[in-house]
Amino acid sequence: MTLSTRPTVLLAACALVACTTLAAGCTASGTQQPAEKPAATAPVEESVKAMSPEQKRAVMAEGFPIEVPVPQGQVTRAQAQGGDAWDYEIKVAASPEALVGWFVNTYTGRSWTVVGQGPLTEGAGGSYLELRKNAAESRVDILSGAEGGTTVVRVTVGVGAPVLGTY
Repeated sequence: MTLSTRPTVLLAACALVACTTLAAGCTASGTQQPAEKPAATAPVEESVKAMSPEQKRAVMAEGFPIEVPVPQGQVTRAQAQGGDAWDYEIKVAASPEALVGWFVNTYTGRSWTVVGQGPLTEGAGGSYLELRKNAAESRVDILSGAEGGTTVVRVTVGVGAPVLGTY
């Protein structure tokens, strides 16, 4: 091979690589194939709604901070732990997955940060979330396997009180 034929061979090799690469994205008719669509996410089967301030005033313990989001449902326990912490238990007509999504989306949409998340270690099964906003903290336990298509949620909220260290 002479010096004069080297550029031609090199150019031919580059053209072959380019054509092979381009052909990989085309059909036999010469049209480009569409890119694969990403897998669709599963739609949320339930729509979890938040309680209104009036609903919270009627069913939550005295002094509960109205600005803290609470899902609509049947409150089975609501109590104050001094003047700066509260806990409640609520039955919600939604799946555990929908409730995890609701708590994460609703709280982070109000400037809370998820600082912990995972499976519960107690025998009932389920998951937990730990959330923080400035000096406020919240622990959310979402229990799986409730009766009648409902999910039991246990929440502790502290405003200026450390509630996460108690778990």
